[in-house]
Amino acid sequence: MPIAIARFIVEATLSVLFFVDGDLLFELPAPLCLEEEVALSLPQPLDHENITCRLAAVECRPNPALLQQTGAVELDVFLCLEILVEAPVVLEVIGRMCAPRPASIPVPPRKLALDCTPFRLPPNCPRLQ
Repeated sequence: MPIAIARFIVEATLSVLFFVDGDLLFELPAPLCLEEEVALSLPQPLDHENITCRLAAVECRPNPALLQQTGAVELDVFLCLEILVEAPVVLEVIGRMCAPRPASIPVPPRKLALDCTPFRLPPNCPRLQ
């Protein structure tokens, strides 16, 4: 399967909560729209039937310096985007487990730690006699 760059538009609505002395003052919905690019294996045809996306985790923090200077709220938003591409494959099983290869695409460092769910290998098949 060839590898391709896929562009995704991620849309969500964040709920921004404003507190005064520990009491909730009001809640403001903040629409979020991001364009993401990822490298993935490209089965033919790639369409809505064989690709699935979901937000696995979202974390955001306000920038307090901007709030004090201008009164505006700027949020740093970090996402764990899970993308699943399904395609029929033919496998030859050698009989030993291996781990996914390290990422070969450089990723810029994150500003905040984000706890993404780790990838889990599927369970082994029962042993054939």
